[in-house]
Amino acid sequence: MHEVHRIKRANLDTQKYDSSLKKCLNYSIYAESRYLDILTHSNWECLVYGDYEVFMPIPVQIKFGVKFVTQPTFCQQLGVFYQKEISTDLFQLFERKLHRYFVRAYHFNESNTTLFAPKGEVRTNHVLPLNKTYDALKTGYNRNRKRKLIELPNIYNLHQSESVDDFVQLFKEEYPNFASEKILAQIDSLMRFAFANGQGHQFRISMEGELVAALFYIKAGDRLLQLGAARKKEIPDIGFFTIIVDHVNAQFSNSNGLLFDFAGSMLPGVALYNESFGAVKHQYTHYTNLKF
Repeated sequence: MHEVHRIKRANLDTQKYDSSLKKCLNYSIYAESRYLDILTHSNWECLVYGDYEVFMPIPVQIKFGVKFVTQPTFCQQLGVFYQKEISTDLFQLFERKLHRYFVRAYHFNESNTTLFAPKGEVRTNHVLPLNKTYDALKTGYNRNRKRKLIELPNIYNLHQSESVDDFVQLFKEEYPNFASEKILAQIDSLMRFAFANGQGHQFRISMEGELVAALFYIKAGDRLLQLGAARKKEIPDIGFFTIIVDHVNAQFSNSNGLLFDFAGSMLPGVALYNESFGAVKHQYTHYTNLKF
């Protein structure tokens, strides 16, 4: 058996890494090198087995001279990625190496959680298979969601856009407790990265040219990831996000193998909202070995 060795980001064979990731059974854009570079300022390293057949990206931060592992914002799941099925022994070898770090937070992906039950707290994600007709998807909405789904009044315009600046500005204005300069820069970079690669989808509602509400998605692999949301709170909410999500379901319906990934949530209210569209629970694992 090959050894698992650590490779610093500066020494990573990026072409080989990303090429291998695209072939993985549990591919995720969360693990792409460019995606991680944006979210960590390239502060990550990788545990690698063989010639990148199996690997585990590890985001790190150094504070007060101590290196910590911490899960980046906008990156719900990482873990061990593999092109072919691997043994429990090999997975646990990666897991033990992670445990040697100071780990504030690290999230194993859904596949790891289902197959290998790594140590940690099991958390909930919500996904909605889009391999049905729109009518069938809509039938799966619960009674409350159907009741709140109204026809958009004529004063509003629902459309797609690749505009980034006004989305970031709206997020900054309406969510000041969360919109740090770091978060704003990450949103800006992720949106530009996704649009440049043809993977970004932004659905927005505007009124007289002014942005009222928007949801941002990245489509990669078998996932349509919902990664950003912003709404102008001074305008009475008539269910803007519900209208947009319903529109997204209509647009991507009949997509065999594609999952609408809500990227959460453990918050009861958000979980109920996701499930009201017929989304089902998938589980991933949160690991930490620090008590503070």
